[in-house]
Amino acid sequence: MAIEVFTTQAAYWDSFLWGDVAWSAAGDAYTFPESLTLRDDQLDMRYQTAERMLGHGESTNGHFAKGKTLEVSGMVLSDGDDAQLELLREISQMATKQNLLLRYRDDCYIPVQLRRRDSRPYELSGHSLHTFGLVFYAPSPFWRANAQEQHTEILTGDATFTVSVNSSVYPDVIPIIGIEAPAVGTVSEWRLENTTDDERWLSYADPALKNGAVAILDCSAATASRSGTNTIRYKSGRWLRLLAGDNEFFYEGSACTITLTWAPRWL
Repeated sequence: MAIEVFTTQAAYWDSFLWGDVAWSAAGDAYTFPESLTLRDDQLDMRYQTAERMLGHGESTNGHFAKGKTLEVSGMVLSDGDDAQLELLREISQMATKQNLLLRYRDDCYIPVQLRRRDSRPYELSGHSLHTFGLVFYAPSPFWRANAQEQHTEILTGDATFTVSVNSSVYPDVIPIIGIEAPAVGTVSEWRLENTTDDERWLSYADPALKNGAVAILDCSAATASRSGTNTIRYKSGRWLRLLAGDNEFFYEGSACTITLTWAPRWL
């Protein structure tokens, strides 16, 4: 498919219109000319190093990805200078939108912001030709799946269970955790531990989590709520993540329904 840019939230363009597309509406997409393709997807990793005492080389720790750059480039051809100028202006305007997302496949996207535009004209009889490039910066380097995945467990008390994540995911995914109390009963305190991930655990003690109430803990946004009420004060431990492959969990608490929701992501 051709490369597209779009938004999932309303951009700050007031009521600006482009043709029949209302760019103040969420999710509207703009398609680049098919001659523009994704030419570069650069990624650098981040390490901390220290010189080895009384020995050769260095020791390193950390293995995290930096923000990365993506280059979309190619040739842009139009029938005449005026048509070319209008097209280049249109592409540039759409590439500088707020809250911009980019995709070159139907199943994944990446949040980006424009860093640089390159445009070089060439003489061509009867037509207007430019080599044209857009360099985008992705502060978060992950390509993200459009579709979310979910795992639900109906628990009667302390239990173990397994959550499987696609093995192609790298290096992990960050879940949203939902805990629903039974129709009659209280889940006043619970603890969830991912024993696969160095025994990382999260606990939550909310006396009002009862009689069908639902608590939502978003491990990416670092928020906790119940029915729209901020309940972060009841949370302790570390925010959880899911590693590629099988994740073994231990739940400690009373009966509840627990749901983990996540979107696969890749570097």
